[in-house]
This record gives sequence, C-alpha cells and structure tokens, in this order.
Amino acid sequence: NNAASALRQLGPPARSAVPALRRLARADPSDRVRVVAGWAVWELDGDALEAVAAAADVAQNGSDPAARELAFQMAREMGPAARPLAGYLRSAIRTHDRTAPPADEHARWVARMARDDLFR
Repeated sequence: NNAASALRQLGPPARSAVPALRRLARADPSDRVRVVAGWAVWELDGDALEAVAAAADVAQNGSDPAARELAFQMAREMGPAARPLAGYLRSAIRTHDRTAPPADEHARWVARMARDDLFR
C-alpha cells in the first residue's frame, strides 16, 4: 500500500513500475493495495481499466471499510473516467446502507459524493 502510494506521488519517473502495479491491482490479497495500485496505474499510465476493476471489486466484495472508502475517493478523483463504477457505487450504497456497521458510515458518505460527482 505504501509503495504503491509513493509511486503514485512520484508520477512519470515511476512509469517503469506500471507492470508490477497492474499485477498488484489484479491479485493482491489486500483490498487497499489493489485499490491504490489500480489508482497508481491510472495516474501513471492513463489506463482507467485497472483502477475501475480494482475499485469495483472492492466496492462490491471488499471487507475493509477503509479500502471501500479509498475506492470511492479514487472514483471522485477520476471523474468521468470512473463512470463504469457508477452502478457499483449505487449498489454499494444500497447494500451498505442496510448492512454496514457504523465504521462504514464515512465510506457511504464518500460513495454518495462520488456518485453525485459522476452524475452531475
């Protein structure tokens, strides 16, 4: 998670790490690592597919409220590139509104903000 975040912040000099970041976004066991790695791929390579796929999986199936929140924050930052996440955001909000523990409250708020930003 920290390494992927650092690479995200380095920008273009970190492009050589994109293949490794793609692998992390697809297969790392940590929800947070998958989201951050996908986000880094998008920022470094302009390819939204890895970010959207990782965020969609975490939004739908993730067990870590902080990782879901991170996925929703990423969607807000991505703007129109994250439109494929719109259905997942709606579903995550509905599902987590009914079943989520109080720790997920902020994640739900961020999901609503991301949804609203995508549908302005």
